[in-house]
Amino acid sequence: MINPKSIIAGIVALLIDALWHNIFTDPPETFFYFFIKFIIVIFLAELIFRKKDFSEKNILIKTAIFVFIFSVYYRLTEFLFKLPFGYRVPDIILFGKIYTYETTLPMIVILWSLAHGLAFYLSIKLATTIYKK
Repeated sequence: MINPKSIIAGIVALLIDALWHNIFTDPPETFFYFFIKFIIVIFLAELIFRKKDFSEKNILIKTAIFVFIFSVYYRLTEFLFKLPFGYRVPDIILFGKIYTYETTLPMIVILWSLAHGLAFYLSIKLATTIYKK
C-alpha cells in the first residue's frame, strides 16, 4: 500500500509544478509530463517515508535524484520521438526576460533544476507537515 504522505507529496508537487508552468513557461506541458512527474514523486517519496529517514541530507539526495530523472525524461522523450536535443524544454519567462534552451543554456539548466528540485523538496516537506501519522 502506498503511504498517504507519498500521495500528498505527488499532489503537492503537481500543484507547484502546474503553477510554475502556468505562470513562467511557454509552451505548457503535456498531460503525460504531469502523469510521469506524479509517478516519480510518489516513488521517491516512498523511499523517504518507508525508511522514515526525514533527514535534510536524505531529502536533498532524493531531490537531486528527482532532478536527474527529470532531465533524463526530457532527453528520452526527445530521442524516442526523434526530436532535436533540447526541443522539449519550454522557455522560462522570468522578470520580463525569456530564457531559452537555444540561447541561454546554462541559465535554463539552472532554472529548470531549481524549479523541479524545489517542487519535489517542498512536496516532501509539506507532506510531512500535512499528514502527521
